Amino acid sequence: MSKSKKELGLVNKSTLVASLGISPQAFDKWGVEPREKRGRENFYAVSDVVQNRVDNALQNQQKPGTKKATKNAQLDQLEGDLLKAEKLKQEVRQLTIKNDILEARSMPVEIVTSVLASIVSEQVAILETLPLNIKRQNHDLPSHVIEQIQKETAKVCNIAATLGERLDDTIADLISAAEDKIK
Repeated sequence: MSKSKKELGLVNKSTLVASLGISPQAFDKWGVEPREKRGRENFYAVSDVVQNRVDNALQNQQKPGTKKATKNAQLDQLEGDLLKAEKLKQEVRQLTIKNDILEARSMPVEIVTSVLASIVSEQVAILETLPLNIKRQNHDLPSHVIEQIQKETAKVCNIAATLGERLDDTIADLISAAEDKIK
């Protein structure tokens, strides 16, 4: 290096990295621009290197705000993951219910209520005709016995007519009892 270069404070790269105790690749990562190029050799001002390191240190001090942003980003990511997990849990629950239904291990309450109401309505129809059928087959029965049979079958029919409501109430009570055991 010529004497005028030393006077200007310019140093070639190999001397600079040796004095800094770093590798040429690490120095290249710093992104310091050479002040002068001569052939294949680059010359750097020491003041540029110092300024680069000061700027880098200032950026590192400002990174706690960036870390907060990173923490916010991580929090957003966790919230997104939580939503995905909840959605996946719900999908698994729906598939489990669907499989249980397909395998006839469970049925929706609405379907069970409808089936039971249908069965009960058939039974009520039979009960309503029972006193008349008994009277036809037994002509010698007194009318007050037939009336008594009609009253009793009417009671049974009235109870059967409320099956849907009673079933809903019973299911609600069972669910509440099960929830109380869990708590």
